[in-house]
Amino acid sequence: MSKSVKEARFGHRGAVYAIDFAIPGDSGPERIVTGGEDAKIIVWPSEKDSAQRSLKIEGHTAPVTALKCHKDLVISASKDKTIRVTNISSLLARTPRTSFCKPHSGAVTSLDISRGVLASGAHDKTVKLFDVRTLSFKGSIVAHNGIVNDVALSDDAALIASVGTDRHIFIHDIRSMNQVADFLAPRNTYPTCVTFAPESDAIVVGFTDGKIRLYDTSSPQVLQTYVALHTERVTAIKFSPERSTIFVSASRDCRIAVVDPMEGLQKQVFEIQDQINCLAFSRKHSGKIAFGCASGNIEAWSVNLEKVDELPPSSTFRKPMGEDLLDDTINQVEVPSNVLTRKLRKSCIPSVDRGDKMNIYGASSRLLKPLASPAVFSVRFARKPRWVPVAKSKMFRVNPRHVMSELEEKEMWRLQDNYKLSLKSIQAFFAEENKRLADTGSVGLRLHQEEEEEFERALAWNDMENARIGNIRRERLTKEISDLETQVLLRIEEHLAEVVSMRRESNAVVAAQMEASKQYITEDMVDKAVEEAFSNPVDYNFAVDAGGGMYRGRTTNSLALTKENVEVWDPEDHSPSVPCEDVFREARRKRDKLLDESQQAVG
Repeated sequence: MSKSVKEARFGHRGAVYAIDFAIPGDSGPERIVTGGEDAKIIVWPSEKDSAQRSLKIEGHTAPVTALKCHKDLVISASKDKTIRVTNISSLLARTPRTSFCKPHSGAVTSLDISRGVLASGAHDKTVKLFDVRTLSFKGSIVAHNGIVNDVALSDDAALIASVGTDRHIFIHDIRSMNQVADFLAPRNTYPTCVTFAPESDAIVVGFTDGKIRLYDTSSPQVLQTYVALHTERVTAIKFSPERSTIFVSASRDCRIAVVDPMEGLQKQVFEIQDQINCLAFSRKHSGKIAFGCASGNIEAWSVNLEKVDELPPSSTFRKPMGEDLLDDTINQVEVPSNVLTRKLRKSCIPSVDRGDKMNIYGASSRLLKPLASPAVFSVRFARKPRWVPVAKSKMFRVNPRHVMSELEEKEMWRLQDNYKLSLKSIQAFFAEENKRLADTGSVGLRLHQEEEEEFERALAWNDMENARIGNIRRERLTKEISDLETQVLLRIEEHLAEVVSMRRESNAVVAAQMEASKQYITEDMVDKAVEEAFSNPVDYNFAVDAGGGMYRGRTTNSLALTKENVEVWDPEDHSPSVPCEDVFREARRKRDKLLDESQQAVG
């Protein structure tokens, strides 16, 4: 055994996110390959080859999110933004050959292969295409505004479908990189997985709400919708290699559904006791599927695609907890539910309970070889790591300095000058060539044409926008003029009403003055008025007694008048607002003051 490969006795320590079937050398026994949350890839042994151990591929530094097998290659993607290609034949020979690339700036979420073309989707919202053998870059598609959840290639590698968290389902032509179709998912859900239906123009898409829809790539319409298959996020959809009209779907609701979309039939829905994250069909064995679960279990099932009555698991891999396997056998037996409460003998290790069945490790009958020995690849650095101290034998050794002769130094300078001159000439040549092609080449002409088209579109949009703004402005001015006319008419009416009122008031004043002017003394009536005034003198003086009686005239005798002839004094008509007592008090004060001043003057 190679020193770079170490055997282990446990499987994935966490959820399984990716699974596929591999055939080493295109003729060897089929193996199941899985990738999980622990950043490991495990190549499980075949059912017939019991002497083989499980091999573990290391290299990723984050959970493995996608995995595809193509001939003797295992292509894996991870959240560490890398895509790795491992030769499984060299892995089995203990001489592993691995290549990798880091094409994305975010975690890689999905992979697909068709006719030597490798497609990948990632968190950086891009879909990229590579050659599966050399990992040489072929093109990039930037269409999504969110994370790309899954990608799928058609059988002839002519079309590529991608789904993302932005609710869009895009289909592009690989040769021209042009968009062929764009579907928008319903609200409150987005697509999670996609696959092309073999020998047809349809795609099957799973969604977060558990629904599965069939879309026609040639026309933007939904062909069929499956509502009752799942209740939670659909994690995988795979078509059968033998029966291209039947697909199997898996979901986080612990269900597996077998559907024939051509006949419009839902053949069967089965439920297990674990969430299913990934699913794969066997290329060799008809009706055999394998799936990975959130608990770390990996199960292989046999499906009768002609008549699906029951779907019993044919094999189960599971990581035993607490101790190693006592032998290399697994048996699935019928046991009562209360057996789990009893103490099993030490030669058996029970697995998770699944209703009336349970897996017993260490039993006599063998189905598939259980988790045995993962392989660990140790990759040496090109030189010693910095954290490794200097060896004691080299601690005080000083390497002799190379002394360069004068002729050698001159020759090195000459070669360097020639290199710089050649490099400058090549750079100048390509700069001039780029300028020429930018003006006269096909790229330049295409760019000029695109600029002209863009300018024409901008002018058309500008005219349309100016017309729209002009209409809005005309409507606004029309409304403002109408409002202004209404206000002017109202002000005119108010002014006319005010003029009429003023005329009425002025006429009334003039009439009153004319009536009063009849009593005015004119020049002709002066003598007569003087005679009447002297003949009828008016005495405006009056006296008020303490009882409120008023006596008019300076010479009126108050004792000669009776009570009936005495007028009642009204202060509001004959005095200011000051009370009568206050007036008398003020008069007495002034009188006393005058008497005091006169006495002082006499003294």
